[in-house]
Amino acid sequence: MSTPPAPADVILSQPRPVLFLDTCALLDIVRAPYRKELGEDTIDAALKLRERLGESPPAYHAAGSTILGTEFANNVVAVERELLGAIEAGTRIVAVQNLIEALAPPVPDFSNLRDRLVALANDLLGRVLLIPEDQSCIGRAFARVLERRAPAVKNNSVKDAYLIEQCLALCRELRSRGFGERIVFCSSNPDDFSDPRAPKRFHPDIAAEAVAVGLEYFPSLRAAVGSLGATLRNAT
Repeated sequence: MSTPPAPADVILSQPRPVLFLDTCALLDIVRAPYRKELGEDTIDAALKLRERLGESPPAYHAAGSTILGTEFANNVVAVERELLGAIEAGTRIVAVQNLIEALAPPVPDFSNLRDRLVALANDLLGRVLLIPEDQSCIGRAFARVLERRAPAVKNNSVKDAYLIEQCLALCRELRSRGFGERIVFCSSNPDDFSDPRAPKRFHPDIAAEAVAVGLEYFPSLRAAVGSLGATLRNAT
């Protein structure tokens, strides 16, 4: 079996802006119906992202850590359970409302909503350029944990530390090879990645390294895709 091309090589072969996704960004697609801060805008952003990634050439690239697929699989089942609970509650509310007002329309059928949202998230996951395992990134991630530097300040998460180290490593490689397009990091995990005083900015433990490689931060898929879309519109 041939070795797939390195993500940096793929990106540089067709230079386009890069969106680096963490696990929360994909899980938010499944969480959107029952989290007020997400809602339909998150689904709209995911659909637009899928469309843009499917263009030839792609409008931009999606990249992610080695562990993105495993982390999504390990967490999506719990999110699915929460979604099913919300669907059941919503269905009961509609049924009661219809009875109270003596309405004729049937209760909406949400039976395939979970499957469609999970399929959308998995579709995007399948389009992500996954960065191969990197021992140097693992070493730097453990250093973050030992030094209690974000994103390992509160939960000692070596996984989040590894994710940001892989993102920074990709940025450094791309910039060293002359890549001049935008690189955007998207995570809705503010406790670990955001500045507590300015949630739309990187945590101070990450900010200097991000600035050095031109890495931007967005705390939601909606914001990240919207910003990248504005860049495309301004370029035409």
